[in-house]
Amino acid sequence: GYTPPTNAPAPVTSAAATVTVGSGPTTQSIIIEGERQNRSIIVGGATQGIAGGTVVRPWIKFPGQTEYSQGTAQRTVAIIDPAEQLGEFAWQRRTGKKIYVYFRTEDGAVQSTRIIIPAR
Repeated sequence: GYTPPTNAPAPVTSAAATVTVGSGPTTQSIIIEGERQNRSIIVGGATQGIAGGTVVRPWIKFPGQTEYSQGTAQRTVAIIDPAEQLGEFAWQRRTGKKIYVYFRTEDGAVQSTRIIIPAR
């Protein structure tokens, strides 16, 4: 029962679209896990989409502190699987205290998960 206005074009009943699937941007991530061994902590990191040789730095906080501070150590990402863009690094620090840790790239663009390693 619809009457189109005078000189109106015919209604659209279908449309065609072309979709091209490309490689898109690379996802970048850092995941860390830590454990305590005697009076030291050991943190291992796995990366995805971060170039080999990229510098990552630890950021740490102890109980009672309100902000993280940048650690003096630095680690470089070593690529373990170029096809999947997977890398790794490790870090160790002597402390018997509870410690909060995360890592980030020097430019601050990518941050890791945050972990808490309890006191011994």
